[in-house]
Amino acid sequence: MSPVEGRLTTVEAQNRTLSGQVDELNEVSKTMRTDIDKNGQNIVGVDNRVSATNDRISALDDYDVAQQATVLFKVNSAILTEEAKASLDTLGQQALATKGFVIEVAGYTDSTGSVAKNRMLSQRRADAVVRYLQENYDIPLRRMITPFGYGEAKPASDNTTREGREQNRRVDVKILTSRGLGQTVNSTIQ
Repeated sequence: MSPVEGRLTTVEAQNRTLSGQVDELNEVSKTMRTDIDKNGQNIVGVDNRVSATNDRISALDDYDVAQQATVLFKVNSAILTEEAKASLDTLGQQALATKGFVIEVAGYTDSTGSVAKNRMLSQRRADAVVRYLQENYDIPLRRMITPFGYGEAKPASDNTTREGREQNRRVDVKILTSRGLGQTVNSTIQ
């Protein structure tokens, strides 16, 4: 029986060795699964940041109105009143404190006068606003969206009343900020 017992002892020793190796492989497998899970979470995080960056880039030309003002003009005039200047002063100071802004300027008239004359007058009004903001606040012209004179189009009020015509002789000025520049993207990789 001694040779059989010797073989049995050898087989038992090999089984213990194999059992230890199986346990070791199980631990390595668990560690690898943990690493794979962590990497999967990192991949999801990176994918989310890439998606957020793409959204930010897509939103660069979408704007929110940060501030706006309406300046009124006298009949047949493109000269800024003191009230108009005060309103533009507030807007100019706000623009200088804003990051990533552009200014939209749209001029209008009431319905009196010819279409051609009203278009020219509304354009002169818009240009007067741009000139005032540039000269008094040194706002770069590249920050001004091309000013446009709409004439009597897009009335703010009824042109059949005196008060309505007064409200239509205006320039609408808006400080616009880019939605994309306002967004932040977390760039930390875990």
